[in-house]
Amino acid sequence: MRAFKEYLAIEEKRSEEGADGSVGTGTDSTAKLGVMGGSQGDGVALDIAQRFLKEIARIALSSQDKEALLAAEVVASINRQGLVHPKETACTLIALETSPTPKIAETAFREHKALHEKHETILEKEYMRAVQSAYVYQRDVVKDTHGATLNPFTSKLYMMIDSKIERGSLIACALA
Repeated sequence: MRAFKEYLAIEEKRSEEGADGSVGTGTDSTAKLGVMGGSQGDGVALDIAQRFLKEIARIALSSQDKEALLAAEVVASINRQGLVHPKETACTLIALETSPTPKIAETAFREHKALHEKHETILEKEYMRAVQSAYVYQRDVVKDTHGATLNPFTSKLYMMIDSKIERGSLIACALA
């Protein structure tokens, strides 16, 4: 798991550095043009994500230890790089937000929030599955199905659906 995390972090950093254009530097007309926006490393990261995401998500959702944190960080990195469709990581991230382990919950919340801001309409249809996944996670791993904590009392999912429009569409999805 650590090897996946480290490799994906390197790819993420390389990708970010490649996206940052230096202001004031001209273009080299003799530069070789390769595949637009891609490199050889992208294929490996994409292959890791597509082959192992289900198992990585299973590890993240099966405990609250260091391995679960590593798996949550790998899912977050896969999500940030856009290596899979947003629907594939949404349920896992939302369920992990309910973790009593602060680092896991914070990582998942941060990524879910970014995902929600970019792909709100795609995620609307996934929220019911995500709530069910969060319940199963709480029941089987956390061993507490009360679904609320006293501090803070407002759930994190509520912050995502705070506006009336979003609540209305979530209710419509639940009733459909």
